[in-house]
Order: sequence, then structure tokens, then C-alpha cells
Amino acid sequence: MIDIKKLRDNFEDVKSSLITRGYSLDEASFKALEDNRKLLQVEVEKLQADRKKLSGEFGKLKSSGEDTSALKKTIDLTNAELETKDLELQEILNSLNALLLDIPNLPHESVPKGKSEKDNVVIKNYGSIDTSNTLDHLEITNDIDTELAAKLSGSRFAVLKGDIAKLQRALISFMIDTAIKNGYQEYYVPFMANEDSLIGTGQLPKFETDQFEIKLDGETSRKFLIPTAEVILTNIVRE
Repeated sequence: MIDIKKLRDNFEDVKSSLITRGYSLDEASFKALEDNRKLLQVEVEKLQADRKKLSGEFGKLKSSGEDTSALKKTIDLTNAELETKDLELQEILNSLNALLLDIPNLPHESVPKGKSEKDNVVIKNYGSIDTSNTLDHLEITNDIDTELAAKLSGSRFAVLKGDIAKLQRALISFMIDTAIKNGYQEYYVPFMANEDSLIGTGQLPKFETDQFEIKLDGETSRKFLIPTAEVILTNIVRE
């Protein structure tokens, strides 16, 4: 999530940078939220100071045996107003947070500007693609049983069997072994993540309707099936 201080201090620079990603930053909404936040924050801080002062006066009156009824009414009114203003401030802060979560990461200055993959710049070519395949990919996929998967789980699933199942397992092992040889470390991670973890990698709140949420008995915090291990691995170093 973008640092709000960066947005406050360099709004036009951030806005221009985001245009290259096709994102239009709503200046009017941000300014309105910021203006309301500043106003409410001043009011809340003043009411907190007033309450502290009144509480001190109340203690002195009570210890001296004087009547505190009038002062108590003033304190109650101050507390009620403080509670109202504080709730309004929290709503503004939540709206600001939602706006910040919707803003994508700023592209690095070296990233080429473009509207599609056609504008990508080739930095380097390495090796050549050689193949000795004699089978068409449609022939290979005959071993992928989508009809059986549809019976078991529904559409968009697959059952692998025989050689193609062995091929998948071999490719997974090959990828992991190659990564380890190149300095990576293997992790086995949970298949579920909490709300903070999905916010940390941008799935929430923007793509909430694309996530699979799990309801667990007795659980008050939200849990989701991870879309990829990236969610867990990235959040290992969160904060």
C-alpha cells in the first residue's frame, strides 16, 4: 500500500506515475477525505484535552467535598461529543485506507510506458527453443480427464492419470530441485490465509469476489484459500 505521506507531499507526481498504469487517481475524493480528517482530528484532540482538564477539576472538587453535579454534566456532554467525533474520524480513516488499498504500486522509472504487451521491450534473449515433440498438444491432453473432473468437482477442474500424472510430478520435482540449486529455500506453507495476508498481497479488498472464503465454526477472523503460495511467502516478511 502506498504511503499516505507520499500522496500528501507529492500528489501530482504520484498521479502522473499512475497514469502510465492506466489508473486515474481521484484527487477530489482524496482532498475531501483529507480535509475532513484534518478537521475531525483537531476537534477530537481538543475534546480529549478538554476532558482531561475537566477530569482534573472534577477530582479537585470531589476531594474538597464540593458539589460536582454541574461539572459532571459538562463532562458527560464532552464525552458524548468526543465519542461521536471519534466515530466520524474512524469512518474517514477507514475510507482513506480503502482508497489507498485501491491504488496500485507505482511503476519504477525504468519501466517502459505502454498500453499492452506489444509495447514491451526485449532486454535480452538467451538460448533457442528446440523441440523433438512429434505429438500435437491435443493428443497429449487426451490423458487429461475433464469429464471425470466435472463429475467429481464441477467445471474448470481436471483429473490426471497415467503418464501425464507422472509428468506433472516430475516437473514439480524438477522445478523445486532446480530452484534449490540456484539458492532458493523450499517452504511448505498453509493453504489458508487470514485477511491481513490477502490485503498484504493486494487480493483484498479489490479482488474480494474472486477469493474463496472459508467459514470455520468458532472462528471470528476471516480465512481464505490461498490463490498461490505467493500470498504466504510474501507475508512471511510483512512489516
